[in-house]
Amino acid sequence: MSLELTTIEQSELESLETIINKNVGAFYKVGCALAKIRDSRLYRETYSTFEDYCKDRWDMSHQHADRLIGSSNVIENVTPVGVKPANERQTRPLTKLKPEQQQEAWEKVVKTAPEGKITARYVSKVVSEIKKDTTIKGVKKNEAKAMSINKNELIDEEVKQTFNAFYYEIQRAKMEKWKNTSKEAALYLVELTKDLIEIT
Repeated sequence: MSLELTTIEQSELESLETIINKNVGAFYKVGCALAKIRDSRLYRETYSTFEDYCKDRWDMSHQHADRLIGSSNVIENVTPVGVKPANERQTRPLTKLKPEQQQEAWEKVVKTAPEGKITARYVSKVVSEIKKDTTIKGVKKNEAKAMSINKNELIDEEVKQTFNAFYYEIQRAKMEKWKNTSKEAALYLVELTKDLIEIT
């Protein structure tokens, strides 16, 4: 069921689509235009979903549209650094980080790129380092929480070490997008552990 656009919305849609037509290679402007069309549901008069709009109007997958939107968000987040990513490939790894981490990662990329040449591969390397650091900090924070268990509670040193190792592995699996251990399997193991504890 289509929902009519107001005259202003119709004009805005035409303006945004003109940006997409003229700038298919300019990922930032295209991403911003797509985000506005998606968020304001300007596709609704002709299409029932944003996915259908992207596919039929632009022969673009929903995933690619999301990548362009994510990349345009990255550009906005790293603008204070001064130097902006030159292409969508350079922004793609940064979309895996939180907005505040994106700026930190990009600053590091700009300052440390070999011979000043920024490549998508180097951006990925820096992002991986930051994600690894975040995981290690998370594990240490959790270790501190485990150590702060009420002194009246008993906890064996081996149990603490085992938990910390398990926690680290789950963080690693999460960082690797659940490639080798699925999220479902990790949750199942947690449930099994919980069941074991409750059987007394």
